[in-house]
Formats: sequence, structure tokens, C-alpha cells
Amino acid sequence: MFLMAGKQKTIARQAQMKGRGLHSGQDIVINLYPAPPDGGFIFRRSDLSGHPEIKGNPENVVNTARATTLGEGEVKISTVEHLLAASFAAGIDNLLVEVQGPEIPIMDGSARPFYDIIQEAGRQEQPGDRRVWKIDAPLLLQEDNQTVLALPGEGLRITSVFFGRPPVGNQLLDRTDDWVDILKARTFGWMQDVEKLRSMGLIQGGSLDCAVVFDEDGPRNELRFPHEPVAHKILDLLGDLALFGPVHGHIIALGAGHYLHNLLARKLWELAGKEMF
Repeated sequence: MFLMAGKQKTIARQAQMKGRGLHSGQDIVINLYPAPPDGGFIFRRSDLSGHPEIKGNPENVVNTARATTLGEGEVKISTVEHLLAASFAAGIDNLLVEVQGPEIPIMDGSARPFYDIIQEAGRQEQPGDRRVWKIDAPLLLQEDNQTVLALPGEGLRITSVFFGRPPVGNQLLDRTDDWVDILKARTFGWMQDVEKLRSMGLIQGGSLDCAVVFDEDGPRNELRFPHEPVAHKILDLLGDLALFGPVHGHIIALGAGHYLHNLLARKLWELAGKEMF
């Protein structure tokens, strides 16, 4: 069921960011603009003829391999989850994202640069109530060795367990409401996978400047905090859920990634009767 929680918000003024695409390797410019009440997240490909737009909702997720990709027809925009997580943490409900390229730039591998630029742009309150979906019955989703359990609860609480290969190992993190701190957690991977991924056309823009990379001895670059990998998993979950909207409940994620995150968002979208946007 929906709860009313204050007024909707968008950014107060235009903001611009430049960076490199993690998978495409392209130099990309994005412009953020205020969006109208009940507009949600709208992504515009300004580099394509006609400047086609994609509505940011769970049903428009067309790929979850290594990133969350939105698509409508032949038009796609990938790696949207970090910007969405930052928007969630900043309390932004409506945003127009104009992208000159096929994906959102990776920046430093975390969501913090996006949060900082949103803070600089400022927030403005809008007409229209902010609707928060309250989970009122348990919801269990499983796929292979991944599990997501959504339970009723006050506010939003996320408990995430990451099952990592050595030397990362298994990690657990439980967070409630204080999301800004985890936004600095960077995407991560293993050195032994780098060449394979690049041969598949992925991580063409990847480097130690935008990811934590582990080998058999540990991280090649210094961690920002001990449980950075599992914190990044929570960051990804926040971004993927932002495509649905704000949620109250306790979400327990066990080894889950973008696919199961999106499946949860789709189930919530179905339960809400597509009334959020």
C-alpha cells in the first residue's frame, strides 16, 4: 500500500557531468534537468536522431549483465544504477537525464560524484505528494544461488550478504536509512576476469581509477572501507529499486545482483498496480 511522505522533489537547476563509459570506453557528457511532478526518471539520448527518451521504470530494464540497461525499441542506455542510487539518497523523485552516449559515465566507480553534483544543483519541492510503497506481506524471490526476501518494516532497511571468492570472502552489511555513506563504495572485480570481459566488448573504459580490482593477494588499490564490495551491492540495489520508487520495508539480499534486484522492482511495480508514475 502507498503512504504519503511529504512532497515530491526534483533538482533546482541544470547540472552537467563528463566522464568515460565503463563498458563502451567512450567520453560521455550528461546533463541533468528538473522534471515535472510524477515524471519519475526520464533518460534522453541526445546523441541520436530525434533525441529519443526512455522512461526509467522496472519494465524498461532490458539487460542486467554487469550493469542495469534501460531500453525501448532499438534505443538503450546502460549503467544507470549509480546515478539512480545517488538520486535516491538525495531524495530526488523526478529527473531528466540527457546522455550524449550509450551509457552513464562510470566516474570513480561509485555513486558519490553523482550525489555531489545533485547537491550542488540543489533540490526544489514540487506540487504532488511523495508516495512511498509500504511492503505489507513477505515476498520471496530466488534464482540459482541468489535470494531476495522483502519483509514488512518501518522505513527502509537493507541487509545484504555478498558471497565473494577469495581473497574477498563472504561479507554482510546491514543498513537503515543512512545511505549517503555507502555511496562512495566502488564497483569491483577480479584481475583474472579482466581480459575475458574485454574480449566480450565489456569494461573498455575500466581502470584502477574507477574500480577496485582484486587478485589472489588482495586489492590492487586501497579499499575505502573494509566492506566496500558488499556496500556496493547495497548501492546497486538502491539504484535498481529507484526505478520503482521509494519503499518501506526490510529487504534481505543474499548473493543477489541486478537481475534479482530488477525482478523485485518488477514485482513491486505489479503489486502497486503501476500507479507510481
